[in-house]
Amino acid sequence: MDLLKTVLSENMNDRKHQRQAFLAEHSWADTEITPLVPDASARRYFRLEKGVQRRMLMDDIGGKQNVIPFVKITAHLTSLGIRTPAIYHQDLDGGFLILEDLGDDTFSTLLLKGHSEKELYSKAMGVLGKVHRQIDATKIDLGNYDFEHFINEAYLFTDWYLPATQKRKTGATQRSDYESVWWQIFESLPTLQSTLVLRDYHIDNLMMVDGECAVLDYQDALIGPIAYDVVSLLEDARRDVSGALNESLKRQYLNQNPGINEEHFNHHLVVWGAQRHCKVAGIFVRLWLRDDKPVYLQHLNRVMRLIGKHIENPIMLPLKRWLTTNMNGLEHPRLDPELSDKLREFL
Repeated sequence: MDLLKTVLSENMNDRKHQRQAFLAEHSWADTEITPLVPDASARRYFRLEKGVQRRMLMDDIGGKQNVIPFVKITAHLTSLGIRTPAIYHQDLDGGFLILEDLGDDTFSTLLLKGHSEKELYSKAMGVLGKVHRQIDATKIDLGNYDFEHFINEAYLFTDWYLPATQKRKTGATQRSDYESVWWQIFESLPTLQSTLVLRDYHIDNLMMVDGECAVLDYQDALIGPIAYDVVSLLEDARRDVSGALNESLKRQYLNQNPGINEEHFNHHLVVWGAQRHCKVAGIFVRLWLRDDKPVYLQHLNRVMRLIGKHIENPIMLPLKRWLTTNMNGLEHPRLDPELSDKLREFL
């Protein structure tokens, strides 16, 4: 463990020197640099201030594998009329970008300050409606949200959440049966329009800029069903949205996008909602056990409640049966952060 800490410290120092060299190259070396609170990703953000000038530094250790998609999708969203941070300077190989600083008014922050929940969510849904109405939304070279992507995300539940909560490794047969269940559900999906799917569309990644909803963190976008980002917004793993507001926003979306088959749309909402919550449950446990970020454990009760809601729909009966067979109930058990080393035995 001491050797690991030493290696990590050396890597951090190397990264710091690379960051400073990038800033110096673009005349931002002599500036006040404030690190922002890390999120669930491998990216780090720093606020740069030089007199009245402000910028944001994105530092992504994934390098060009992560930064190139961000740059490409930023340009595409801008062409669709969606507000994103401007990109001023870039080092694609190094994984550094100097971005426009959009301020501090995330939708999460504004809600805590008492801003209208209905107004903010309506603006957020309006952005999705605007993207999904445009034929050009899919005119970008991205992967498709096919079953391979679908099941690899759903596996996060069997590979992280299930072992941590059941205190046993997920068996090969269990995992294979789980894949078969999801294939059956995936194959049941009716035809629905495809669009640009941002994949992490929730209020922590939305900002108010001059009265307009701006979008962040979309570098993992794919081409997929219109329902995905809608359910991502309405069934946030981090906060509850009331049933009345949920229904109102779905109606707003459908009114903005006439011609959508509502029955098919609702079918997709159920399936993609359940799949996303299974994925998120696994991610939150992984963030704790692998990345030492236990803060996300507080949201797992909500995530499991959302899974429980969806599996009551007849569409999800195969998953309900699998969960009933392989879990001791859907109520989320308490996970003691002090047991992290012990639980790693099951992963």
